[in-house]
Amino acid sequence: MIINPKIAIKEEWIRFPSEPMMESQLQPNGIDIRIREAHLLSGDVIPFQLYHNATIHVNRRQLELEGGNSYFTFEKGNSYNIECFEMAHIPKNVVALIYGRSSLNRNGLLARASLYDSGYNNYVGFTLYAFNRGHIEYASRVAQIVFMEAGSSSLYNGQYNSDDFTR
Repeated sequence: MIINPKIAIKEEWIRFPSEPMMESQLQPNGIDIRIREAHLLSGDVIPFQLYHNATIHVNRRQLELEGGNSYFTFEKGNSYNIECFEMAHIPKNVVALIYGRSSLNRNGLLARASLYDSGYNNYVGFTLYAFNRGHIEYASRVAQIVFMEAGSSSLYNGQYNSDDFTR
């Protein structure tokens, strides 16, 4: 069952460390998240490698803001790692999912994220697949995080957790 997003805000499952939450971010079933950084994913030099006990990531190149530092440009055929302003601190028996905004989907930019497990503690983000060329303004609402009830067997304690939730 989807948890009321006002509860997630009140319980601080989502926080806004550097940019205060805007009223327009609160949606009926989730909270809009805003683009802070974008990185082009490229496997040209080092291909992605997944082992039972380690991951070797592809090269990432941070995109520079264009248009007087106001927007990112996404080129057709590329994939990008998007990091948002918002941070999640997901408690036991709760998980989070991220869904792209429909305006991106309608224009050929597909947002996709994996499950955010109970115990996750860090910035949220997703992968953006550009099936079309597009510009996204810095700090624009690009996706939505939705919190759901879960019967957690344990808490996530992996490499993506941050010790400093307020960074």
